[in-house]
Amino acid sequence: MKAYLLQAPRDFVDAGIPKGYMIQVISSRTGNRPDVKEVEEALMRAGFGKRALSWASPGNWIVKEL
Repeated sequence: MKAYLLQAPRDFVDAGIPKGYMIQVISSRTGNRPDVKEVEEALMRAGFGKRALSWASPGNWIVKEL
């Protein structure tokens, strides 16, 4: 299992996620990015609502492996 730190590169205004906001995602994938479902779960755990799920694609975030 890998751990990733995802950072918002800009304000995701409609989701209420500010620029620079960071979430940690634990992933069972073997690639270099977490799965969309794993990011969705992390956003929900962080207290964001369903509007934030539209930003769950790892391509929307700066991804760093921990």
